[in-house]
Amino acid sequence: MDKEQIKIKIFVLKADDFEDQVNDWFSRHPNIKILHRYVNNDWVSHTGVSGLGTITTAMITAIVEYIEEK
Repeated sequence: MDKEQIKIKIFVLKADDFEDQVNDWFSRHPNIKILHRYVNNDWVSHTGVSGLGTITTAMITAIVEYIEEK
C-alpha cells in the first residue's frame, strides 16, 4: 500500500472551526490508518476589513500521513 499525505491549512478564529474541517474530512475517509501527524499553529495579525483595527487569527497547518485500508 502506498502512503498518502493530506495537508490542511486553515485560518481560524476559534479551534472549533479547525476541528469541524478535520472531522468532515475524516468522516469521508473512514478506512484510513494514520502513520504520522504534525500540527503547527502560528498567530497572524492583519488589518481588519475596515482598515481601522488589527485582527489576530490562528493559522493552523496539519499534515497527516496515512494509508487507506480496504
